[in-house]
Amino acid sequence: NVYKGVSVFASGLTGATDVAVDQATGDVYVVRGESKEAAARKLVYRFNSSGTELPPLEGFEGAQAVAVDSSGDVYVLDNSGNVKKFNAAGQPLLQWPASGFGLAVDQSNGHVYVAFVEGVVKEFSSAGTLLSEINEHSPKYPTRAAQFAPVSVAVDSATGDVYVGDVGGNDVVDVFGPDLAVE
Repeated sequence: NVYKGVSVFASGLTGATDVAVDQATGDVYVVRGESKEAAARKLVYRFNSSGTELPPLEGFEGAQAVAVDSSGDVYVLDNSGNVKKFNAAGQPLLQWPASGFGLAVDQSNGHVYVAFVEGVVKEFSSAGTLLSEINEHSPKYPTRAAQFAPVSVAVDSATGDVYVGDVGGNDVVDVFGPDLAVE
C-alpha cells in the first residue's frame, strides 16, 4: 500500500520498489506493484495527488526506477537496459541504453543520472547524450580500497550535489559535485 498521512493513498500495490512525484501536478509514479496485471503488462502505476489511478506507463521490459523532471517528463529505467522518456500524458518520447539500478533527475537542469550495474554513475542530458561519468578508476573518484558499487542516486537541485548509494566495501553514500567531482 501507498500511504498519505494516516489514510490509504492507493491500495492493491505490493512490492513497490521505487516512487517519484511530479512536483508541479502532484502525480505519483510507482514502480513494480506485484499484481498479476503488472507482471503481465510490466507497467508503472500512476496516481493523481488524491490517489485516483491514472493510465499507467507502458512499453518497457519491467521497470527498475522512475524519476520526473521539472517539465513533467517521466524517465523509466527498465530491465532491458534502457532509459525511456515519456511525456506527462504517458506517450514515449525517446530512449537510450543504460543498464542500471538507480535513476535521478536534476530539477534545475534536467540532467539524468544513472547508477550503473558495472560500477559507474553516468550523467546524461534530457535527450540521452552522455555528459559525464565516474567510476572507481576515475581521477575524480576518492581513493579507497573498496570497490565502487552504486545502487541508487539522488540529486540536490539547489547545489548540484549528486549522492550515490554505494554498497561496495563499506556501504557508504558518496557525494559528488555538479561535475561528478569528489566533494
